[in-house]
Amino acid sequence: MAESLHIDLPEQVVTDTPATAATLPKRPRESFKTRLVNLIAQNGTQLFHSSDRHPYATVTIDDHRETMSLLGRDFSEYLSRDFYNKAKKVVGSSDLKDATRVLAASAKQHGPQDDVFIRLARVDDVIWLDLGRPQWDAVKVTRDGWTIVANPKVKFRRSRGLLPLPAPAHGTDSLAVMFKQLINITDPMLLIAWLVGALRGRKPYPILSVNGEHGTGKTKAQRFLRRIIDPNTADLRLPPKEPRDVMIAAINSHVLAYDNLSVIAEWLSDALCVLSTGGGFSTRELFSNMDETLFSAERPIMLNGINDVVTRPDLLDRSLIATLEPIPDEKRQSEADLDASFERAHPAILAGLLDAVVMGLKHEATTKIEKVPRMADFATWIVAAEPALGWERNAFLTAY
Repeated sequence: MAESLHIDLPEQVVTDTPATAATLPKRPRESFKTRLVNLIAQNGTQLFHSSDRHPYATVTIDDHRETMSLLGRDFSEYLSRDFYNKAKKVVGSSDLKDATRVLAASAKQHGPQDDVFIRLARVDDVIWLDLGRPQWDAVKVTRDGWTIVANPKVKFRRSRGLLPLPAPAHGTDSLAVMFKQLINITDPMLLIAWLVGALRGRKPYPILSVNGEHGTGKTKAQRFLRRIIDPNTADLRLPPKEPRDVMIAAINSHVLAYDNLSVIAEWLSDALCVLSTGGGFSTRELFSNMDETLFSAERPIMLNGINDVVTRPDLLDRSLIATLEPIPDEKRQSEADLDASFERAHPAILAGLLDAVVMGLKHEATTKIEKVPRMADFATWIVAAEPALGWERNAFLTAY
């Protein structure tokens, strides 16, 4: 974990007393930008950088810690607010920009390197799930169980749009029963498996393709699946127009969910394969002709369409195909009623999934599959978690 970074800066200016004013040389008055940098150096803020050299700060607010990009709006707002609270002065945008630039350079050149995560982290076979709540607590999952922890050891960042999760709490119904109350599908096994896989914290992540004719509730089902583990104000997105759109979405969310696809272009199929099993993107850095921005990540992905949009063999090999059934008129519910049912079931669904993750951590290393399928690591993880899901052994492999 990153340690506090010491910055060598000019000493604070003190007001000379009448007895010493004549003998001490005059010192220039400290600028606002220097006072801003001094403020960060004095309040125990941790400055560090990620593996891609992006500068970050972990600051203490009230009784919790928050991690922010030094180049983002949240840190600028924090710095402005903290300065006003202590100095009772408003800092200008130019001084704020200059101070932030100095701090970012210090974080990259002298700060330690540390990993930063969004929503989900796996470190040394411990999985952390950021609940997204104002107190910045998280669920810690080990092979012995799960618990909610204040001030988790791992560093999470939060993008605009990230919404809170409820505190998980066990219910009385099984996951399968709760899913069938929300989504019109005979056997939700593949949906549950995709969610358990999305909480594994390691590649590969399978791509879930939700198919079905018009009126089967594909979009609503996809919204529910996204909201279970990674709710966001922009929970579903239209098909991206270029690889950069995919990269930006992956930087800012743990789950990518694309709605109403009619066809998947070749470049998009390649990009989704990269995110599923691991790989990198590169793009020219903004306002630069030579510098290159590199990004590497793996993300769980969801798609939906009326037709079978997943057709290319490499994408199909990474996919779970779930087909929804038409909803009879007598079983249709209003959006408000469905949302209310989801909110009631959400804590229990999340708890059930976390129980499966605990089981996966406990048995993943010792689970062997006789006939190894595609996405073998994912399949092994689900088989290891099966006892917590109430499935017969290898039931998932049969469905897969």
